[in-house]
This record gives sequence, C-alpha cells and structure tokens, in this order.
Amino acid sequence: MLTERTIRNIHIIHWERFFREFNVPNRTVRIRAESDKYTSILKIIGEELASDSPSFSKGALDRFLFDQLFYSISDHHYLYQTNSIFYDNEMDRESTVRLLSSDSLLKLNLNLFDWPDDNTHTINACTTRLEFDENDLLNEIHVLLRVGEISGEYGRTNVFCGVTISLKTNAVLFKFRHGQVIDMPDSQIKINNALIKVLNGEGRDGKQFESLDLHLSTLNEFNVQSAIYKLFKDLSEEAEEKLNNELDGSAENKIRTFLENELNIKSEKESFNEYVEQIKAVVFQDISSRMTHTLFKKGWVFKFVFREGDHSKASSNAEKRSPVYSYKSFWQLKELIHSIKELQEAGFHWNLNGVESDSEFVDVRLESKSGTLLIHYYYNTRSVRKEKEEYVIRKITEHL
Repeated sequence: MLTERTIRNIHIIHWERFFREFNVPNRTVRIRAESDKYTSILKIIGEELASDSPSFSKGALDRFLFDQLFYSISDHHYLYQTNSIFYDNEMDRESTVRLLSSDSLLKLNLNLFDWPDDNTHTINACTTRLEFDENDLLNEIHVLLRVGEISGEYGRTNVFCGVTISLKTNAVLFKFRHGQVIDMPDSQIKINNALIKVLNGEGRDGKQFESLDLHLSTLNEFNVQSAIYKLFKDLSEEAEEKLNNELDGSAENKIRTFLENELNIKSEKESFNEYVEQIKAVVFQDISSRMTHTLFKKGWVFKFVFREGDHSKASSNAEKRSPVYSYKSFWQLKELIHSIKELQEAGFHWNLNGVESDSEFVDVRLESKSGTLLIHYYYNTRSVRKEKEEYVIRKITEHL
C-alpha cells in the first residue's frame, strides 16, 4: 500500500495541483488538518478511493505517481548499454506481455498504490511498464526501483531509481534524484555498480530480473567523450555560420588589408591566415554579445570542459546557461577542441522544435564519468519531461 515514505518524494505543490485537477472537495482544509501535510495527503487519498463517488480513480493516481517518481523528480541520469536481452523481433505484443506477466517479481503494470512497501529487498522492483511501437514491437522497458531510504527534509523517504531499457538503441538509463543520493551511505558509482549486477540477475536481489535475461555493461570512455564533442560541434557550427552571416561581406578583405598595409604582415607569411582568424574571433565575440538567442534555431552550447595533457580547460559560463560564443575562452580554444575531437563535459540548450529559443527547450549538462555518461537535467526542464528525455537520448545515441 502507498506510504508516507513514498509520497514525500513529491512536493506539496504538486499534490495540491493533482487534487485541484480532480476537484477534490475541501482539499485545502483537509491538507491542513494534520501538522504533517503528508499525513493529511495520505489520509485524503485513502478517503477518496474508499468513497462511493471518488474524485479520482486508482488509475489516475497511478499515472500521477509514475510520472512524478519515474520522470519529473529525477535530475541525474547515467547511461549504460545492454549487450543482450530476452526479447527478439519475432515476439508480438501478446507473447511479450504473457512472458513478463508470468514473472510476479517484475510486478508488470502493478498500480503504485498497491506496491507493498515492505523493504524485503535492498533493491526492490515497484512496477514495470512496457512501451510498444506502432508495429506492436517492444520499444522500451521502464522499471521503477526502490533503492534505499533516507532521513529526508520531511521525514523517512524512499529513494527511487527509474530504469529505462531501450531495445532500439541498446541504451540503459539509471535515473536518480541527486539530492537524495548524496544522503545515502554509498557513493553514486557503488550504487550504479550494484544496480548493474542486480539487473544482470546476480545475487539475491537479482532474482527479480532473471526473466529479462539482461547483460548490462559500461561505456567506452573515448566513445563518450567523442560523442560529447560531436554534439558540441553540431551546435557550434550553426552558431559560427550565423555569426559569419552577420559579418559584412568585405570584412575579411578589410582585415587582410589592415594586416598587410598597417602592420606590414605579408600574406605569404605562414601565420597570416591564423592572424585573420584571430581578429575575426574578436569580432564574432562582439557580435555574439549583441545577438538575440532566438537566432540560434537548434540551440547553443553554454559550457564545455576538456583536457589537454594534464590540464583542464573550461568555459566559465555554466550557471547562466547563455551561449558561450560571446566569451573569449570559446574562440581561444575552439580550434584546439576541433583538433582533439574530445570533450569531457559540455552543457547544451536544445530547442526541441528547432524554431526559436523561447519554444519548448531542454537544458542538460553531459559529463564523461567512470564508464558512463552523466546527463544532468536542470530544474527548469521538469515539464513535458518524457518527451525531453526521448529527445536528449536520441541526440546522444546518434553519435554514440
């Protein structure tokens, strides 16, 4: 049954919106009836579902809980890959559902109101959901896991991890709420490694997932850093093209004339073209600072970090999340980045519609970490989260 340990993951504001959406009577007074609002919320849920004419159904409550716990509250995702799984394309929807329904430990389509929060496993499957494509072939498996418990701000709170297994891309995502993980006794990498073993069917907790016949593995560090670079290159090239278009057609000739006539630097000199590009970079930096963000249709880079030998070099624009193209560090380092073709970390603002920056967007920071790719979602991208996650994974797997 639903417990306070679970509902404390969802902010009071979102519970109030849920009750308002279904016109729960006297909701404001009922929420304030107890000193602990979560105690009141759990009581309201019980009273409504026990009523002869409930304001909302168990199904509506389940959809809300799953959307919040699996998508909205998570902000740190870790990408791995699967090398094998039980499924093949000869299996239709009916046979897939029949096979996975036969394993009660997977809790296929279990309503989260009915999940027995009994702490019987360290890593506990709460519910499993399947997603099929238009041809009724299995596209993704979503498993919500309870991975621990912490003393949260509002009392004892369950810690959840959403696991998405994509059969089209072989990608596997572990989705956490970072603020909870840092309060757990084990480190993030230790938790991730334990999850890999369990999902691979190892140990006592792994018995829950034996029927998936999964084999998860880590990612190659070079491939991850190369993928981050390619995403950086994709957005940066569009930005440079826009900036070039802002330049007067005769600007480059003027720069060349200035170097030759005023500074007496001959065009035959080996470094002449490099000087031209350096001056253009200063001009681009100035133009970018005056451009509106809406000119960047795909989006922009707002942060990057890469290593040259033993030294890390980075932009200094992480938290503003505005384009790096008005910063000197971008123009100083971009050619070096293009020659190395690797980035350890980068921040991207993607316009989902490819139209303008005030349309639907997603802000993420990607970082190569110990055999995985960390995807950090910023708070302002909580809405329409499922679609945003699908967009980000599609962009990453195009290059990985």
